[in-house]
Amino acid sequence: ALAAKPALAPEAFLRAPPDRVAKARTLVADLRDALVREDRPRAEALVSGGDLLSTVGEGLITALTDSKARIRVEPLCPAGDGLYVRFVAMEEVFSAKGHDAIEMYAGPDGDSWKLFPQGPRDAIRARLVSETATVRVDPKKGTLTGEATLSVRTGRERWVPVMLDVAALDPEEEWEKERGGYTLTGLEVDGVAARFQIMPASDVIVAELSTGSELVTVRIAWEGKPGPQLNYVKPKEVLLHEAQQWLPLVGTDLADYDVTVEHPDSFEMILEGDPPPVKVSRGWVSRRSRVRADTGTTIFGRPSYAIRR
Repeated sequence: ALAAKPALAPEAFLRAPPDRVAKARTLVADLRDALVREDRPRAEALVSGGDLLSTVGEGLITALTDSKARIRVEPLCPAGDGLYVRFVAMEEVFSAKGHDAIEMYAGPDGDSWKLFPQGPRDAIRARLVSETATVRVDPKKGTLTGEATLSVRTGRERWVPVMLDVAALDPEEEWEKERGGYTLTGLEVDGVAARFQIMPASDVIVAELSTGSELVTVRIAWEGKPGPQLNYVKPKEVLLHEAQQWLPLVGTDLADYDVTVEHPDSFEMILEGDPPPVKVSRGWVSRRSRVRADTGTTIFGRPSYAIRR
């Protein structure tokens, strides 16, 4: 018999510990001070990932250095040993022009804290060991339906970010709705529906884990259309690239992926390992790819290809 789909608990507001909030606010204040003083080396040292302009954005730097702007730091959600924050630069309390804002992960890096513009993937101890997933790709409908079982070493962390191109359940801004992304339909940790929070605009689900176990089993289900950033599922072509997570991802270490892709038999899919198709039902076939990677895998498909050998 097929296993029941993972259950989904209501999305929870995962309150950040006060000491992390204080560190994040101090970090943002230090960044603004360094930028106002035009101390670029000091500002660079407070942001992980290289050049400040490319990782933070020139527009926000301008807002941070505006002498008339106020800065508001909002703690969004804990993850790993740090937390996500949104910091907002306002010219005045009620501005007809709107506000400049950015979401980042603020977390420990050695003996200090840094801002991680690309999320907490490099700053958490939790690691994916293996993942078994089945994904059905329907080019006609433009949708993907997936279910995955992940074996995760928690690193004794309570809140672990899972990377997946998933839409926030209740986005606050119209532009976030336009980003698209899958709908989360199930999330269990060791067989129990887990509390979670979806980070707006970050392609991240923060799941609350049991810190009593070093190794946990996480089951995730999702469905819908990918966000328009890179991936697409169209009647004449499919691209699901590892750079835009269409499979759940935790941490940065190498992990074993066992991925079964179901698709119409009229569609040709290119998967790593070039596995042969196996009939699963009328008009549908499956192909099973096994890879060892730190970013998942990429698949590409069309109704047919012109091949020269």
